[in-house]
Amino acid sequence: MGAAAGAQYVTSLLFPTPAHKTYMSPMIAVVDLVHDTAAIPGKGDTLVTFAHTFDLAKYADRVLDFTEWEREYWIIGDKATWNEVLQAAEEGKDTKFKVTHDSIEDLEKGVVKELPALTLALPHIPIPRDAMLAFSAAFSLVFETGGTNFDDSVALNNRFPDIKPLRIKDAIRAAAKAIKN
Repeated sequence: MGAAAGAQYVTSLLFPTPAHKTYMSPMIAVVDLVHDTAAIPGKGDTLVTFAHTFDLAKYADRVLDFTEWEREYWIIGDKATWNEVLQAAEEGKDTKFKVTHDSIEDLEKGVVKELPALTLALPHIPIPRDAMLAFSAAFSLVFETGGTNFDDSVALNNRFPDIKPLRIKDAIRAAAKAIKN
């Protein structure tokens, strides 16, 4: 599927949720639904592309039928800003989250706010804490600088309008409600 789909695939890892089936393990970044906390990259108003793993599979299945393949394909499940994702989480849990904003300067230095869920998960992740936080900072920087705001005009979505991807705000609200209950 190429690097473009790969970047989006990684973005989709951020929200495997208890409300939507997936075979991916959650990656704790930006919004911590369990602890009502968020560490928003920058101002949080840059569009980010999201896709659910099952939606990615639907597009990949269609591409397998092509007689000729392009070098890469783009898949856009949905787009939202981190502030919009946060708002959906707060609506789903009916609570205000504790929010911090990681500055571009901090992200460039590899510094990111460590979310409580990540702190609890770190002993079970086979990656050193500092490396995991640097990884989170790097992805937060990519989010804030528009690196995952993919071009709609070249997306496979245009070739397969019958595929209706899961919307990120719906996914977050459902996950937040599932966690709340």
